[in-house]
Amino acid sequence: MHLIQITDLHIGFEDEETNGVDVRNNFLKTLGAISKEQVDALIITGDLCYRAPEIEIYKWIKIQLDVINIPYYLIPGNHDDTEMMNEVFSLENIKNRELYYHKKFGNWDVLFLDTCPARISDSQYVWLEKELDKLGSNAIIFMHHPPINMDVPFM
Repeated sequence: MHLIQITDLHIGFEDEETNGVDVRNNFLKTLGAISKEQVDALIITGDLCYRAPEIEIYKWIKIQLDVINIPYYLIPGNHDDTEMMNEVFSLENIKNRELYYHKKFGNWDVLFLDTCPARISDSQYVWLEKELDKLGSNAIIFMHHPPINMDVPFM
């Protein structure tokens, strides 16, 4: 199993100033490097958009991801909007306006959690506990925010 995870793309509009970093070009270079690898899937763990969720930015990202022809899986971060992402990416696992789900890669069970509002909802915790009880030790969890307090005030 070969998964590649990227996070915090923070892609803005084409001519938007993003703190002096050409994030669109960096994303394209990253995708170019990934496309040369033998990859089972690309995992993007949130903050696709720079400051705020924008449908046009999600559409641009989707076009770039579809070109590399590698399966990809998304979860939102605090700069994203789950419903807007669903509109563009046709996500299958929306539950109560949250995106959390389970995928199997080889012998590994991979759980994707939605921490878009900087927390995990009670219903998501219940789902997570049930999944972990079923799965045992071969589980990988992807989420945007750290799972424990990092003593960072804005987190």
